[in-house]
Amino acid sequence: MYKSHDKEEYKTTSIRIRKNYYNILKDKARKDYRSTNYLINKILIDYILNEDIYLDLEDIFE
Repeated sequence: MYKSHDKEEYKTTSIRIRKNYYNILKDKARKDYRSTNYLINKILIDYILNEDIYLDLEDIFE
């Protein structure tokens, strides 16, 4: 995902999610030896990179 010593800018945000959905993510993260936050970030990043309706990859790497 990211390294704590990189030079990228980050935005902290919060999300609202139903408790039962969060528990599903938490269980999956635990099975993968990851944090729930890691899994949520991965899901969001995968969505952004796989859906070209929002981003043009050329804009990211300029």
